[in-house]
Amino acid sequence: MNLLSFSPFSPKDTTGLRLAGFYAALFAVVGVHMPYWPIWLAGKGLSPTEIGYLVAAGILIKVVANPLIGEVVDRRGKRRSTMVALAAATLICYILFAFADGFWPLLGLSLLAGGAFSAMIPLGENLSMLIAYAKKIEYGRVRLWGSVSFILSALIMGKILGWADTNVVLYGLWGGLALLLASCWGLPEHAEGHAAAAPRPFGRLLTSKLFWLFLLAATLISSSHMTYYGFATLHWREAGISSTVIGALWAEGVVAEIILFLFAGPVVARLGPTRLLVLGGVGAVVRWTLMAATTNVNVLILLQPLHALTFGATHLAAMHFLARAIPVGLSARAQTLYSSIVAGVGPGLAVLGAGALYEHHHSGAFLAAGASALVGLVVAGRVHKSWNEKPLPL
Repeated sequence: MNLLSFSPFSPKDTTGLRLAGFYAALFAVVGVHMPYWPIWLAGKGLSPTEIGYLVAAGILIKVVANPLIGEVVDRRGKRRSTMVALAAATLICYILFAFADGFWPLLGLSLLAGGAFSAMIPLGENLSMLIAYAKKIEYGRVRLWGSVSFILSALIMGKILGWADTNVVLYGLWGGLALLLASCWGLPEHAEGHAAAAPRPFGRLLTSKLFWLFLLAATLISSSHMTYYGFATLHWREAGISSTVIGALWAEGVVAEIILFLFAGPVVARLGPTRLLVLGGVGAVVRWTLMAATTNVNVLILLQPLHALTFGATHLAAMHFLARAIPVGLSARAQTLYSSIVAGVGPGLAVLGAGALYEHHHSGAFLAAGASALVGLVVAGRVHKSWNEKPLPL
């Protein structure tokens, strides 16, 4: 199979190429930060609980930053220029990490960097979905280039960490953020036909029961990943698994995610957003429960492809639900509210709990993640039964 045949690139319209470049740069950063930032923090002498606090701070700041920026963007319609400013601010913060020592300075920088970086992501997703629906570009085939980038950066950094000190993680983030800044500069300012969409009252969204049920289901399933994101690398290292193998395990999960994204168009058309959300919950219950039971590499190799469901299906479900159910005049605020709660409050609280659980119970933290996913699965089933596949009456 030729991967390029599934690309969004056109010689007459470079929009797909620019969006793919944004996702590639974005996930080059995430591929270094997500698996290896706790290693850099541990190298600074922090305990697992302190690492949990810092990771949580960078996540929880979304609750404040994202809705405020989403409100401004819905009123001004300036997505690209806002993203450029946020990317530049994030790069500056990570440069300053080189000069910070001790918990409190690191906490302050984590809040600033987390606020800037986290707000940029939903704006990019919002812009991508608007363009995808306007220009008939399959979102999954654009988004998969971010997953490819994640694999490469995770593998390369895992290999480098086999012989270099932990400061190489920070240097990798500098390079990735510089690329991200350049890619944001090259994005279109808005989707055709949507630049002047009239903003709608935010209260209409906040009073939608179905929207909140969707947020709850997505939050519980997504938050169940935080033990994995925050402590899987440390857990596997303590079990004697090499950095190279750990990088390969992370990459394997994302390969499965890429395969799903390759066929996202027909999959979403056949199943719809809410069935995909249910599948994400099922995969998460199975994955985290079995990860709590073993660190056997052969079993982990079998479990990692479930990332296609736990993350891939859940993410596709959320992006298409927001695109189909939310009017354009509320889209930036809905996307940033989604990010604040599903990728902010929930994961932030979850990683705080995961840090304490992992420090005292190790694998028991993964069992708690499975319980979160189970509740999310139940709520996702209710969303599926309640939504009629039409825009919400907002």
